[in-house]
This record gives sequence, C-alpha cells and structure tokens, in this order.
Amino acid sequence: MMLNSVLGCLLALQTPQAAPFREQFPLPTAGLGSAWVARIEPETLPPSDELLLRDSGIKWVQKPVLWREIEKTKGTFDWSRCDSDLRQLRRIGVRPILVLTGGNDLYQKGLPTSKEAQAGYAAFVRRIALRYRGFGAIWQIWDAPNREAWDPTGSATAYIELAKLAANTVRQTTPEQWIAGPGMVGNDLPFLEQCLTSGLGSSWDLVVVQPDRVEVPEEGQQSIFPLRNLLAQYGLASKPTLLGVDGTDPASQQVRTALAHHTTGTTGTIFQNWKAVASTVKALTASSGFTLKQRISTGNPDEWVLLFMKANQPMVVYWTVGLPRKVSLGDATLDLSKTPQTWVPEKRQRILDLAASLPFVAPVTPVYGREDIEKLVRSVARSAPPATKVIVKLDLPVIGVRRLETSPEDTELERKMDRLGLFLPRADDPIPLSIEIGTAPTLQIATGLLNREPVFVDRVPSPTKTIALRVSGAELDGIGRVTASTPIPDQPLKVKKDDSARIEFPWVRDEPAYVVLESGGRAVWMAEVPGLWTSSAISDPEDAAPNVAVVKSEKVIPIGLPANDQRDGRRIQFSFRQKAEPIALKSPEPDAWPGRPLRYGLWVEGDRSGVKLSLQFVDREGEVFQPESIPVTWSGWRFISFSLRCGINQRISGTGDGKPSGPFRLAAPYVLSPWAGRTTSGQITLSNPSISYAKL
Repeated sequence: MMLNSVLGCLLALQTPQAAPFREQFPLPTAGLGSAWVARIEPETLPPSDELLLRDSGIKWVQKPVLWREIEKTKGTFDWSRCDSDLRQLRRIGVRPILVLTGGNDLYQKGLPTSKEAQAGYAAFVRRIALRYRGFGAIWQIWDAPNREAWDPTGSATAYIELAKLAANTVRQTTPEQWIAGPGMVGNDLPFLEQCLTSGLGSSWDLVVVQPDRVEVPEEGQQSIFPLRNLLAQYGLASKPTLLGVDGTDPASQQVRTALAHHTTGTTGTIFQNWKAVASTVKALTASSGFTLKQRISTGNPDEWVLLFMKANQPMVVYWTVGLPRKVSLGDATLDLSKTPQTWVPEKRQRILDLAASLPFVAPVTPVYGREDIEKLVRSVARSAPPATKVIVKLDLPVIGVRRLETSPEDTELERKMDRLGLFLPRADDPIPLSIEIGTAPTLQIATGLLNREPVFVDRVPSPTKTIALRVSGAELDGIGRVTASTPIPDQPLKVKKDDSARIEFPWVRDEPAYVVLESGGRAVWMAEVPGLWTSSAISDPEDAAPNVAVVKSEKVIPIGLPANDQRDGRRIQFSFRQKAEPIALKSPEPDAWPGRPLRYGLWVEGDRSGVKLSLQFVDREGEVFQPESIPVTWSGWRFISFSLRCGINQRISGTGDGKPSGPFRLAAPYVLSPWAGRTTSGQITLSNPSISYAKL
C-alpha cells in the first residue's frame, strides 16, 4: 500500500498539470508578427536555413511528422530524426506546430479508414504526445484532410472519426497539451461544416486553414468573413486562428496578405515559403507585441495605413496597392509603395492619439437589432475629442448607403439614427458600416455587421399572376408598393416581432416592376421582380465538358416550393470527377438589367452534394465577373443570392477598372464547380430568379 502511494506521488510529479503547462507554453496570440508561422517540410533544416529562420524573428513553425517514417515496423518507433529536429527548433527559440499525418501501409494501404489502422494511428499519437510534451508543441491532426478521398461519396466521416480518436487520445494521455484543426486547404465550407456539425470543433484549441489564393490580398478579406462566420455559428469565434498564405506569391504580396489577415480578426499567418519572406518580415517581427488598433484613411481605398499599439507606444505599418506616392500623416511624410514599411513616431501625433483614444471595433460585429448599432455608433462618436466631426455610413444591401453626421456633443444622435433606415435585412455577406472621424487624414473604422434580428424579406414563389412576399423579423407598420406605369393599389404591411406577414401584388410582365416596402415614411426594402425565367435561359454545357464531367440540364415544373409555385424551373444532374474543371452552362443573350443591380437571387432545391454554384455576368465595358460561389450543403428548397458588387479578383476576362458598371447582362447564368478535388455527383433544381437594386 505504501509502495503504491509513493509510486502515485512520483507519477503525479512527472505529469505536468494543465494550468502550469499552458502558462509556460501559451497558444499564439494576435499581434504584429507574434503569430507568424514558417511552414517547414519533414526534412531537417540545413545550418544555413537554421540561421535564416533564427534571424527572421519568426517564433513558430508548422512541420509535418509522417507516421510511416517513424513506425516502420509495427510497434517499433524510430524517434532519432524527430528528436534532432525538435532540439534544433528549441535551440533557435522556435515552437512547433507538429502535423501528425500520412498513412502507414503496415496497417492499411492509403488512408487509415479501417478500425485497425485508426487504432494504430491513435497509438502513434499517444506515443509522440508523451515523448515531446516538454517541447510545448501544438498537435495538428492531419494535413489538408479535405483533399483526401476518405470516402468515395465525398463524406468526411472517416476523417472525423480518426480526428476525434486522436484528439481523445491526447486529452486522455496529456490533457494539458494543445490541439489544432482542421488544417483544410481552400475555402471548403462544406467540409468545415461537416467537421463542426459532428462536434469535432470542440476539440480544437487552435483553428488552422489554408484559404484560397487571391490576386489582391487586401480584397481577400471578403472570402475570410464566411469562414469566420461559420466558426462563430458553432461557438469558435474566440478561438485563435491561423491562415496560410500561398508560397508562389512575391514576398511583399505574402506579407501584405499577413497584414490583411489582421484586419479580419485572424490571429496569425502561416508562410508556405518562409525563406522568400524572411528578410521582409524581419523588421515587422522585431515589433512583436504590437496589436492592431485602427485603419487610417488617406482618401484612397488602395492605400493602407494601419495603426498598431503596444501599451502607449504607437507604430504605423503602411503600403499601397496602387501607384507609389507620398502621404502626409501629422508632421510626417510616408512614402507608400507595394512593400509594407513601418514608422514609429518620435513625438506625439494628433491623428494617432485620436485613433488610440477610440474603442476597437471588431472586423465583423454581431448585432442583435437596431439598439446594438446605436450603441456601437454612440460609443465611437462620443469617445472622440470635443468638436470632432464624425460621419457614419451604413451600406444597406437593398436601399443603398445611409449617412449621418454627428459629434461628441450631439444631443440628437438617436433621432439622427432614425434616418439611417436601420431595418437591416438578413444578408449573405456582412453589411458594411464605416465611421470616419476628424479631418484629413481621416481615421476610418470599418466593420461588417451580422444582424441577428433583421427584417427578412423573402420572395415567395407564387402563381404567375401575383408577386408574393413574406416579411418577418421585426415590428413593421407601413405599406407595400409596386412602382410601375400601371397603377397598383398599395398593400397594408403590419409585422409583429418574431412573426411574419405575407403580402401579394398583381404580376407585371411587360415592364420592370419594383416592389418597395415602406415603414415610418421610409423605404426599408426594394427589389425588381421581372419575369426572368424562360425555357431557353439555360442549356447543356459546352462540347468540351464530357471529358471531365457529365452534366444534364432539363426544363421541369418545380415540386415542393412554398406556395405551390408552378413556374418553369431547371433540373441539373451532374457527375464530376475528382479533378474536373468548373462548367459554365450556356445561355442566349438576355436583355440587359437596367441601372445598377445589387444582387441576383433564386430558389435552389439542394441535395447536400457540396457542388458549388455561381454565375457570370458582363458589364457595359465588356468585363466578365463571377461572384463568390455558394456550396450546396442543404437539402430541400432554399433562396440564395449572389452579390453583383464584385472586385478585380472576381473578374475573369476583359479589361477596365475591375469594378462592375451597369447595366449588366448574364454571360453564363450558372457555373458548376466540383467539391474540392473529389468526385461530386447529384441533382439540383433552380427556379424563380430575381434582381435586387441598391437605389430607389
């Protein structure tokens, strides 16, 4: 009994508790250069690279550890090279994120999907976690799992089972250590959602993703927001996040991507080609500990001036996407170029003091209705120095930009807020809100609002003689109106909180008809509802397609739509091979959409296949744009919409300024893309497209 007690005490002394371990080895924290990571392949670093990494100031590495290279005989583990590599990293003061990956043919050819192979992998994970617990490693379970064919049907179930088993093994063996996931490549939201709905995300202490490459890093923010929104839906918004950057980009562009990541609320960046950026990041990593405070506007959206703070010490990082030029900032002159540079002011600068005095606003701000927006605007406006001009701009998806001017002394801010038209629709993308404070150079605070208590206007499919809308989400008392040359009586509109109401109007086919909902004397929603759908609006793919995929399109009468709609629809059957290219479905030349359309929406009957759906449109300058695709991850009918406010990174052909200018017309009404390099097959049905406008 005494011997057992002594052994128990010795065992307890050998097992570090979670709190001391995590204090000694914390997770990466947000800050300039603090969580920048070098990706190092399994090979040992040569002495020259060791010195280069040490001098770069990068303090983290992501390094794959191949199971098959360590367990070459069942039950026998060769740790010699791994021991040497980790001692090398410790010698230069770098902490590892070790990626436990690669199958082992001793248990199963290919991926470990069998029970025996998964048990073997779990045993490997247990042994390595115990051996290197004193190195402060973070354990990432597998590398790019969404690019692996775990299941012929495209399901991630086998990977999820493996990852849960490995995470539980770490938790049971060394509960104090950190776990990272999923390590996916690309903006593969269907794969991520499979992981999250299974509960796998609860095991992640750190989220690691390699997003899709974008040509202009500063425009890539919009592709990050859906990823962060999905994580937030499953309670992972506060988890540190590392995003990878494509190693084929020039060094300055990779660093700009890392800086742009800060503006999305991302913790840090993984450099796939760290040697290319080592000299460029050296000055920035020397400023470790500075955290992003605000962006300062020069009046040119292509110019980036970011204020970072460390206690009371400001530092500015600046660059431009456009042409180089000199910019005055207080008493200093900044030479903006495509290479990010730093400036630490030697004396106080009013614009920097102003920026530091204001509350930090998250890049994407969840709001729960009008009251939260008022609090947000009020907290910024009243933190500014006396007599400072504050301009608030809210870019509502269907009624355009609303603007107000205020100051810290403004006693009528709440009344002015009424003019903003704060009945927010439920949008697919964050609703842009910007606040400009002071005179030139202007401080700019920008965020995207995710409204959780919106006015939700849903175009309900209905028989061809009527336009039917369903309005819900907030209390409204007003009218619905159709603007057309033929007089149509207004319809009363009354919606109670958490309830919905349906209103109908006669259908107008011979001219554009605009539906406007008004409440309290102002418009809260507007959309065009033309009869866009015809039997020739979509046809079979081009002849070159069959060598990579099979797609069949046919006209159908939709079944199961709300209100038993009987308008024409299109059923598309598809079967993509793993490396199939996207297919643009042909269309005749349609009529142009007048004015400046904002969104294109339609009903889609999904099949949870994950096939990606998008469209292509042409502007008046002949530029062809393709909005961000939407993966079909649901079953049954759902209304989706595509933003027509594209940037240059969504332009696929043509020359011009890279910004769509109306009128528009469809180039290819629908573009189908396979799901992340795997076999994808299924069937979707499309019906009832409509166009929304930003202007009244």
